[in-house]
Amino acid sequence: MTARGSSSRTYYPMRRGVAVTSDYLLVHGEQYDLRELADVRRWGSWELWGTYRGEVVPLWASRDETEFGQVCRALQRALEAHRDEVKY
Repeated sequence: MTARGSSSRTYYPMRRGVAVTSDYLLVHGEQYDLRELADVRRWGSWELWGTYRGEVVPLWASRDETEFGQVCRALQRALEAHRDEVKY
């Protein structure tokens, strides 16, 4: 997920193709750098969309409400932590 020796924190371990770290959102092999991800929003029932590298893109979807909530919370914590680190 991250370079060897990295201090990346895992907020949601890899399950069913999705993981959230303090550096990335990983979805079925696609890696979204949190430094380039903004305006993450829920769309429809259980879909996440965001602005990545200037374009609005679908990030991830689930049919499982519990899983969706867990991933959303993990991503929110990771984005908040990342932005707090950037401020200092």
